[in-house]
Parts: sequence; C-alpha cells; structure tokens
Amino acid sequence: MNECQYLYALSDANIAHAQLGPGVDPRFNAEMAACGRLTAVVSRVGLDQFDPAKLQAQSADVAWLSQVAVRHNTIVDALARRAAVLPLRLGTIFNSRDSMAAQLAKCETQVIQFLRRLGDRQEWAVKAYCVEPQELAAAGAPCDVSSAAGLGGSQADGGHGTQYLIAKRREVEMRQRLLIAQKQELLALQQGLSLLVDGTCALRLLPKEITGRDEKMLWNGAFLVSRERQPRFRRACDELSRGFPAKGLTVEVTGPWPAYHFCPALEY
Repeated sequence: MNECQYLYALSDANIAHAQLGPGVDPRFNAEMAACGRLTAVVSRVGLDQFDPAKLQAQSADVAWLSQVAVRHNTIVDALARRAAVLPLRLGTIFNSRDSMAAQLAKCETQVIQFLRRLGDRQEWAVKAYCVEPQELAAAGAPCDVSSAAGLGGSQADGGHGTQYLIAKRREVEMRQRLLIAQKQELLALQQGLSLLVDGTCALRLLPKEITGRDEKMLWNGAFLVSRERQPRFRRACDELSRGFPAKGLTVEVTGPWPAYHFCPALEY
C-alpha cells in the first residue's frame, strides 16, 4: 500500500514527546518528528483513502470526513494543552517526510516567531443566539423592550383592517427595538471581554443546519486568552451576559481550543 504523510500541527523543538495514539488513518499512529528547529506532529496515511486526487470525491462521504476531523482535532488539542502549537488545516498532506521537511524549512522562522508570540495563550469561542420576539413573549420573558418602545398603550378601536395594520406596525417596531437592544448587549459583551484578551477575531455566522440549534446565530467571535486570565474571562462572560435572557439572547462559551483562528498563512 502506498503511503503519504499527514501533518497535524507544529511546535518548537523543545516540546516533550508523548504517545498520541492512532492518527486520522487508524492503521498508523500519530508521532512527533524533529524537523529542523520545529517538531512536526505527523502520521502515515494510506493513499487508498487519502490520495489528494481522490479527496474531492471522498468529501461527499460526510461520515468519513467527520471521523477524520474529530481525530485531527483531538490530536491537535492534546498537544495544545501542553505547549504552544500552530495547528494545520484538515487534509495537509505531503508525499514524504523529506518533501515535508523541505517545505517547512521555507517557513521555519515564520512558525517560530508565531509560537513565541502565542506563548501560553489559547483560543476561546463565544457565540450569541437570539429568539424571535413572538417566541420571547410566549416564553414569558419580561417585555421591557416593547414597553420601552411605547407599544403597550391602548389604541382607539377601528375596523379589522386598521387593527391589522396597527398590529403589524407594532410588530415591526418591536423587532427593531429588540434588535437594537440585542446589539447593545453584544457590544457591551465584546468591549468588556476585550480588556481581558490578547486578540479577537470575528467569525462568520453559522446556519442552524450546522449549529444544531433552533435559535438564530447573531454573533460569533474567537478570543485569544492567556492561561492566567482564562478563569476571569469565563466569569466575565457570565457577568456580562446576565441581561441576555430578557433581550431574547443566549450565549455559548467554549474552550480552551488551539489557536486555529489566529494562525498565519504559512509561506512555503
């Protein structure tokens, strides 16, 4: 069986070696290999599954891709909990160890500089979701937004057409007021967290098919946080989002993760 080399992450040469278990191709273990002034986390993969020419066709196999992604992230995460690492994107493959070493030699200085800047920092993800105004009201949440907008007062009786137009206007105004209130809460959250972090990155909003949640994603951000500040960062997330439920918002905080969204594009 023909084989090639799958690259997971890079760290400096001083990282302690560890047993990492099976790689993305379970027939071969992941291992830490010296590569100039770097340590590369690699494993062999069979070309029967990981042939670059076939990967595009293989991408239709969602179950297979999911298994590869989970194992890739598990290996990178295990290393990132011990030292500064530069994680590589899914499917980074080289024909041989020699070709990998030759390519990495071109960006060795760039990687080392990144690792020094990264230090003990790790990535945290903060996502905010919102519910529709009707769902908020149905859940019995406080109607502070609508009452502040002057939407709860009585209106002179009119025909059914007039009442319908008034109701639609109220709904539009309530949506607008609620959106403004939500954006204000999110801005306060971002500003508060920015005092505790060393980097921020706004990420694309994900559809419900990916999040698996009924609520709409309203904000998605990544933060680079030192290990020392991580407990304060987590407490700040809780404190700053305390008023979220009254505005139809929920917040999801996960981490720590490898610094996926703060890595440079390597110049091979």
